[in-house]
Amino acid sequence: MTDQERQDNVRLRRRIEQLDAEAAVREGRISELLSQAFDLEHEIRDYAAMRDVLTPTGLRAGPGLEVECSFTPATDGVAGDFYVVTPGPDEDSTILAVGDVSGKGAESARRATFVRTALATFAGFVDEPCQLLELSNQVLVERAGPSTIFVTAVVVVLRPREGRLTWASAGHPPPLLLDSGELLNGRKPTPPLGIDASITCRPGELEIAPSAGLLLFTDGVTEAHRPREAMFGESRLADVVRELAGLPPDEVVRRLESAVLDHAGASLADDLCIVAARMVGP
Repeated sequence: MTDQERQDNVRLRRRIEQLDAEAAVREGRISELLSQAFDLEHEIRDYAAMRDVLTPTGLRAGPGLEVECSFTPATDGVAGDFYVVTPGPDEDSTILAVGDVSGKGAESARRATFVRTALATFAGFVDEPCQLLELSNQVLVERAGPSTIFVTAVVVVLRPREGRLTWASAGHPPPLLLDSGELLNGRKPTPPLGIDASITCRPGELEIAPSAGLLLFTDGVTEAHRPREAMFGESRLADVVRELAGLPPDEVVRRLESAVLDHAGASLADDLCIVAARMVGP
């Protein structure tokens, strides 16, 4: 074998070793990507399960009440908007709640799921909105621990036969009356849930006429906007509700959702969650 042939063999072996090393790197990267894909698939399944809990398709309104709900997810990321519609502990009460969680991702969605489950569970035994918020906050902090990830919520108890509603808010926008577009302000809001084990809550109460109703929503509605343009806002929300005066809840929700999506354009920065309820005669 000549010197040239030996040199060619050495170069060939080095090239083969280089290709083997590159193949090993590619295989390792492929394995890493496959692992990430499996992890992502599990997360997606987890999110899907949580979403089914946070925004169930079946509604369980009590007698004398029509209710419609709508949920549209954010374009990017996983947030944690939720709603609750369930009969209260007696024949004349229905519990409505809407909530949101700070941040996005699995942990935020899990904490929202915890609060939503707690509210729905306690609603079968308690029909005072402050008690529902206080109990849900207590179990959230005791079971999941305090966190910088907090949950806002508003709870309403409607009694159609009495023509009365009570409500309480934990860092969440207050309910809005259908037809008039009036926000039920005037009560000092409770801090959001999940920050401290002890919260102080002050409920509001209002007598409402037959066929009256209300709207619950998350800030994804009022903060929806196109880039560099104004938010949808509470004033525009009230205007739309007044334009829809007298319509049934399903029509109110459909048209309001359409108005918000038209205003927001192709991309939603946050979830949209809307609940409309109207009292109906016997």
